[in-house]
Amino acid sequence: MTHAKVLPQTPIKANYFMYIVISLMFIINALPLSRTGVKATMTQPTSQTAFSATDLILEIMLQPNQGSPEGSRVFSDGRYEFLSDFEIIVGYDGKSTRQAVDLKWRAVYTFSKTELQELRAAILEADFEHLQAEYQTSNASINTSTMTWRVLLGNTVKQVVVYGYPNTKVPALEKLYLRFNQIHKGPQTSSVWRVLTKNGIVQRTIDCDVSGVEFLRPVLQALFASDSLDSSGSSSALPAPDAVLLEIFWKQDGKDVEATRLYGDGRYELSKSGVQSLVKTLSPAQIVLVEQSLNAIAWKDLPEPVCEQPPTK
Repeated sequence: MTHAKVLPQTPIKANYFMYIVISLMFIINALPLSRTGVKATMTQPTSQTAFSATDLILEIMLQPNQGSPEGSRVFSDGRYEFLSDFEIIVGYDGKSTRQAVDLKWRAVYTFSKTELQELRAAILEADFEHLQAEYQTSNASINTSTMTWRVLLGNTVKQVVVYGYPNTKVPALEKLYLRFNQIHKGPQTSSVWRVLTKNGIVQRTIDCDVSGVEFLRPVLQALFASDSLDSSGSSSALPAPDAVLLEIFWKQDGKDVEATRLYGDGRYELSKSGVQSLVKTLSPAQIVLVEQSLNAIAWKDLPEPVCEQPPTK
């Protein structure tokens, strides 16, 4: 779970709110572990990746029978890093893109003290002392991987190697793996939407991640829709060029992070840290589609704040 930005006609690198970026942590069930990799002998892509045993709390490495290694590791100060040669980028339109990057460890986030305590407890519960050093398989294939776990137990690093993953699974490690992906709680995201309606500007707070708000999906999809759109049946007149059709203030943990604005002439701009930049320019058909999706929402009938399906017109 990690945070590059690639969307059609988007010439700039995006950010968390513009495009939801997943720096791929191992995602249980969503991404089969057989596609990620781990080496029994740890790969050191750069000199900066070396660390002493006392710094390490947990390391999970995967080495597929074909392809590059991948890994996750957590240090005693809470740093979580991810090793891969690609990133998965998910746009507001829900489409994902796999982007090649250099193979190296990348910082993802930092576990809090409470989260570290939960992680240490989960490691102890896995009872590494009673696990085998190696789990062999008679069912290895081109689609399987070697999975290597390293955890700090007291002053000793315990290593367990699972060959032929996922055909070979260790229940205690599967449970720890799932827990590992659940412990960290990301920042609380919210946004303030100012929408130009036929009856004036209406403002509402979306007190949750917009990606999970069903009624906003048509708006987000319209912002990144194809240029080849049929605008038949739309209003004959486009809005004034400088009219702000939609203004969104994006927040993280209650603090303003950036703002995006869509103008009547199709300019979709980003303001961040006092710097304003053009993300893209929407075609007339796209502008009509955005207007239609915004007008389909009964903004004035929404509660404040809102994070649920609104009444429809």
